Amino acid sequence: MIGQETAKRSLSGALESDRVAQAYLFHGPEGVGKSRMAQVLMRRLVCRAPNRDGACGTCPDCRMFEAGTHPDVHRLQSPDDKSFGIDEVRRLQGVLSYTPYGRTHVSCVAPADRLTIQAANAFLKTLEEPPGRAVFILVSAYPERIPPTVLSRCVRIPFRRLSREEIIGSLERMGYMGPQIRTAAALAEGSLAKAVELVSGAWNPLVRDEMISLAGRARSLRTVDIADLGQEMGSRAVLEECLRTLVAWYRDLLMWLETAEEAVIVNADRLSEVRTAAEGYSARELVQIITKVENALQKLGANGNPRLIIEVLLLNLATLRSASFGAG
Repeated sequence: MIGQETAKRSLSGALESDRVAQAYLFHGPEGVGKSRMAQVLMRRLVCRAPNRDGACGTCPDCRMFEAGTHPDVHRLQSPDDKSFGIDEVRRLQGVLSYTPYGRTHVSCVAPADRLTIQAANAFLKTLEEPPGRAVFILVSAYPERIPPTVLSRCVRIPFRRLSREEIIGSLERMGYMGPQIRTAAALAEGSLAKAVELVSGAWNPLVRDEMISLAGRARSLRTVDIADLGQEMGSRAVLEECLRTLVAWYRDLLMWLETAEEAVIVNADRLSEVRTAAEGYSARELVQIITKVENALQKLGANGNPRLIIEVLLLNLATLRSASFGAG
């Protein structure tokens, strides 16, 4: 488990003082260790002979946990990245009505922001009137989507983005080598999971090529071009990757204008293109563009219509570039 020292200290303190909360919310960006930490805590809570380093790993409870057969460990997870409803919550409530086999029931709800309103209300009743021995761990990258009534019952444990150095070190320990791991760490935006995708080939490098090309022709896009691009990038997952790639590119142009230092450039393997592209912008214009792209990402995270978001963004970028050049 790399980084996240604040989260580790909070949980270690609760365990050492025997003051574990009834419910926790692990929240922060995707791919920074929330689910991994939930697994570590769950195993520690069911272990019959824990030590200062965590679960013992050898007792019957630890062996059942590793095998996925421990009767006190419950995972409420959304199927196929879709919302999950009241039936799943009721099944969990039924299991929790029984006396735990060992020390305590431990339930993980991930991602908690995919509970439907009905499911969240049913789950709230469990938090308000919990069974005698039970701990709940909610995991979410979007806590703002969880009803405030549920949030109010949880101790919040924030998880931060990992540093480039932490990601590079982890990739090296996994056996990845070469200059590509630095590029992956820079593009991953603090997510180890994303960095692994990048270096393992699961990520499509054509996305970056296409976004760099799009940035270069943003001011000359016609309405029909924008409509076509809106259709191509209408998928939520595809659009999120495209927008994050655009933010990284425009930030590189801004950083080059401001510092001319290669060390701060995310797309270091495309440095010559960064230098050339940066000459066509002012720092003020790049700040405006980055703000617009980040606003589009926020709207996407708030369940906005993906196609409408990208079409409005491209229209704004085309208008901004045209206005800037007209003013010059």
